[in-house]
Amino acid sequence: MEILLLVERYFFWLVIYSMVGWVYESIVESFRQKKLVNRGFLFGPYLPIYGTGALLDVLLLGWIPNPILLFITAAVLCCIVEFIISVILEKIYHRRWWDYNDFKFSIGKLTLDVGKFNIQGRICLAGFIAFGTLSIVLVYWIHPLMTTWTNMIPENIFHIVVIALLALVLTDLIATVIKLSRQKKAAKARKAEA
Repeated sequence: MEILLLVERYFFWLVIYSMVGWVYESIVESFRQKKLVNRGFLFGPYLPIYGTGALLDVLLLGWIPNPILLFITAAVLCCIVEFIISVILEKIYHRRWWDYNDFKFSIGKLTLDVGKFNIQGRICLAGFIAFGTLSIVLVYWIHPLMTTWTNMIPENIFHIVVIALLALVLTDLIATVIKLSRQKKAAKARKAEA
């Protein structure tokens, strides 16, 4: 029973941190593009890449007491995850989900070319800095609070919440894959006609 509860907690945290990542990305992109932007691969308000990065930070790097070492290690780890997921999504769907080659951020008359230092447009220096900084905040402050809060939820209620989240995420994933498969087939059909 303890293993099941542990798996449920990790899944719960994955979803929560994925939602936080969606909020972060949507705010950054909305501000950058000067219009409301709904970021994400799935229909729902979550970005699993952020949840994955957060869980890896907590599980693999949570023991690091030195903030500079944590910053560097977490930034490298999260950039590796971002790079790999970018490659996988592009191979599967023949589409780039993000590209930092022309990633600019304007504040009034000031424009920052934050994507200038990038690798294949998949990861960039600005992301490296953001991931490292967010990882310090996550590991030292947010996750200890999240653990305390999660431990306060009665087990029977927690099981129900996790089952509901799992059903929601799986339904969303299936619907997203169906939609993207249809788009891929339609693109191939258009290409064949041309």
